[in-house]
Amino acid sequence: SLPIGRVLEDPPGDHPVILCYKLNGEWLSGERGGPVRMIVPDAYGFKSVKWLKAVVLTNAPAANDTYAS
Repeated sequence: SLPIGRVLEDPPGDHPVILCYKLNGEWLSGERGGPVRMIVPDAYGFKSVKWLKAVVLTNAPAANDTYAS
């Protein structure tokens, strides 16, 4: 999980969170993490998700992963 502020706003000096569905003009293959891949620069590797099929937005705070802060 990521805070909505990290997704919608780029903190000064940080790279943006990217939802990638194409690479060099071609649809992202499953081999490369498609149909959609989320890339979270400057975060633990598990925050960057391959094979993304859904995005859930909620206002309920949750620490639902091993290294959640």
